[in-house]
Amino acid sequence: MPDDIAVQATVVLQLLGRAGAYPRDKLYDALRDIPADRTTAALDSLVDAGVLQLEGSGVCATEAVQRLDKLGLISV
Repeated sequence: MPDDIAVQATVVLQLLGRAGAYPRDKLYDALRDIPADRTTAALDSLVDAGVLQLEGSGVCATEAVQRLDKLGLISV
C-alpha cells in the first residue's frame, strides 16, 4: 500500500501539542472518517521514519518533532 501523505499529515497534526502518549484507540476514534487500514499504514510509516514513537498502547510525536513544532517550524 503506498504511503498516503494526507493521512500521515492528519495523524501528526492530531498528535502535536499533546503531553504524553495519546491512546491509539482514541486516535482511531478521532480519525474515524479515515479507514483504519490507512491510519495503521500512516502510523507504521511515521514510526519507521522517526516522526512518531510508540509508548505502550499510545503514540506520540518524537522529541525532535515536538521541538520543531515549538520553534514554529511546523505550520498549517
